[in-house]
Amino acid sequence: RGNRVFIKNAVLDAVGDRLRSGKNTIMTKISQTNFSICNYKEIKKDIKNADIVGKVIEIDPIRYVNKLGGGQIAVCNIVISDGKEVANASLWGSTALATASININDVIKIEFCNIKAEDNSRSIYANENSRIFASKALLARCPELSAAHS
Repeated sequence: RGNRVFIKNAVLDAVGDRLRSGKNTIMTKISQTNFSICNYKEIKKDIKNADIVGKVIEIDPIRYVNKLGGGQIAVCNIVISDGKEVANASLWGSTALATASININDVIKIEFCNIKAEDNSRSIYANENSRIFASKALLARCPELSAAHS
């Protein structure tokens, strides 16, 4: 998200409003943009559709709750840190299920989430439209986590 890419030999599907790749399609990253929030003190107001990076310090078990229209949905709460501040994250659906492959001390990125800022606390809400993943490469994007990760 936010990266500039060069795409060669792709087909524009005007009906589906998307690019389709084939065996001759080439994609090259031109530049990388870091839209991720790494310093939680920067969060002064509510933010929608944000990306946030942090070190996992707590993971609750996945549980299932009833949905209003029937059926159930997975829910999991985690706590992440930027090395100084913490934020509570409430993960729903596929983002909650993704915590099964995440461990304490992993550095994660939660994409397309909503952040609520109240007083000195931050709450993160991620749903089916959000993504979550762990990667050591995130340390390079958020150097302040390097000291906190050791």
